[in-house]
Amino acid sequence: MCKLYENMDQLYQHLERFAKNSIVEIFNEEILEVGGNGKSYVLDGTNCDSFGILKAKVNEIKFKHLKSKSKIQTRLILTDESGKYADSVWKIL
Repeated sequence: MCKLYENMDQLYQHLERFAKNSIVEIFNEEILEVGGNGKSYVLDGTNCDSFGILKAKVNEIKFKHLKSKSKIQTRLILTDESGKYADSVWKIL
């Protein structure tokens, strides 16, 4: 097996114990805002985790690329295990 895959397996095993099954487990439902367009966000200044790890089935994940005059924005679209729909900005760190 390629070293890259060995490292990815190790990374997955390490992160999996921190992963949540639903968006609400990461961002409490009371603070999660979903606009009329389905886009999810947390209001600025809200006291909550700034990120989380979400388990998702590969066939439930889609990417949408939106073009504006100055840039292309990639959005991650998925439905989590609880049925909650999310449409959020996708950023690679």
